[in-house]
Amino acid sequence: MATNPSTAAVTDTGYRLTRLNLACQPASSGTKSTIMIPSTTDTALTTSTCSATSTTISTRAYDIIAHTNPTVKFDRLVAADRYDKQSNPNGIINLGTAENKLCADILSKKLAEFQHKPEEETLNYYPQLKGAPSFRSAVAKFIELHFKANHRIDPENLVVLCGTTPVLETLSFAVAEHGDYFMIPTPYYHRIYNDINDRAGINSLNVPLYGMEGDINKAYDLTRAAFEKTYEDAVTKGLKVKGIVLLSPHNPTGDIYTKDQLVDILNFANKYKLHVIMDEIYALSVFDTYKDNFTSVLQLDVPDPDRVHVVWGFSKDFGLSGYRVGCVYSRNQQLIKYFETTAIFAMPAAPILQRLEYLISDTDWVEKDYLPVYQRRLRESFDVVKQRLEKHGIRVYPSQASFFIWADVTKYMRERSFKAEEELLSRILQAKVYVMTGQHNYSCEPGWLRIIFSVNREQLNIGLDRIESVLFKIEKEQADKPEHISRL
Repeated sequence: MATNPSTAAVTDTGYRLTRLNLACQPASSGTKSTIMIPSTTDTALTTSTCSATSTTISTRAYDIIAHTNPTVKFDRLVAADRYDKQSNPNGIINLGTAENKLCADILSKKLAEFQHKPEEETLNYYPQLKGAPSFRSAVAKFIELHFKANHRIDPENLVVLCGTTPVLETLSFAVAEHGDYFMIPTPYYHRIYNDINDRAGINSLNVPLYGMEGDINKAYDLTRAAFEKTYEDAVTKGLKVKGIVLLSPHNPTGDIYTKDQLVDILNFANKYKLHVIMDEIYALSVFDTYKDNFTSVLQLDVPDPDRVHVVWGFSKDFGLSGYRVGCVYSRNQQLIKYFETTAIFAMPAAPILQRLEYLISDTDWVEKDYLPVYQRRLRESFDVVKQRLEKHGIRVYPSQASFFIWADVTKYMRERSFKAEEELLSRILQAKVYVMTGQHNYSCEPGWLRIIFSVNREQLNIGLDRIESVLFKIEKEQADKPEHISRL
């Protein structure tokens, strides 16, 4: 029999125990377990049971190392054996890291145009802490246009940092105290917890949403009722909840929250005076068939503008993860002042901002040459993976945006458990493909894989061939031992 998702134990995988899922967490959560990994993997970062007394670094530094996000070991594994068509054709195909390479051809050509533009002497020196004024003005115009904001985006309410990770960390410092909680609906992007917790010390309060049972097209329904219940349970336990983190479009499901859903959560937050951090980093990464479905929180009349903060960056929508540029928009002047005061710790390079300013200021190129091709390629790549998995009877979540296939692979697990999920991942890694499990993305239910499809088509097909080779082997094993099916 399958485990009831409302009572399923979630094994800890090396994360701090301060992330809390009141519905999914077992009654006793004091024991840590080591995540199961392939024998070829470096295991140095998989356990946190050794003592910090003999180290030469601070306890707080050691604590972060000891509780490293478990995906770090997979990043190291991939880096040591990365696929290359010429030099390493048997290397690992990376379908686990959320990078956008679908329009590298178009972007490379466009960026090459800027190599001949003169760089002003001022770029050699310290810029304004909030980011160069001309760049912030360009970003403000870009967001106002493409996010369809219902008000003028004031550049003075924008701060630019070197990526959205420091943006989220700085927000965490600014709106909550060490030990407080942010509510986050599950599943969610695996690094959110580290971004808010590693240095800011904010804990995650998981709002459990489910997708395994029933119609997959109606899964993961974001409701105010789920937030109300989780909040009430947390307050009863004496927890201090200070905010909500929402991702739309979503990682890993590819959901786009509707206007009604956003309004419900904004009203809930207003009732309890909670901050809402809207991570809209995939705002333009919407399939061409759904391009009008995205609703930015900037389109809405929010009940408390001082407690709503929007995060966006260039890593996803423009495939420029190496440029390391993200920004926050907020109408809370105290918050903006705090960002400006601390921005020196995470300032992006001025020449990079100049190139990005050129890029987003070319509205004709963005709207005619880039976005239509990018959004079409997103949908086409999604369909390629979806069709191949569905041939094996695998259910695929009906994404509308972002880079992810969220696939129900319970059919290929020996049982419905997180351990069996990791065992399947191990077999896929042994076939030289890196994907992520549902547990890595804080799913309440075992049985999910997150597969990136925003790579070039040749590598995507090779990766799928290798995954299918694993599926065929498991199908043969199941045919030899049909009692496997009765255990799910």
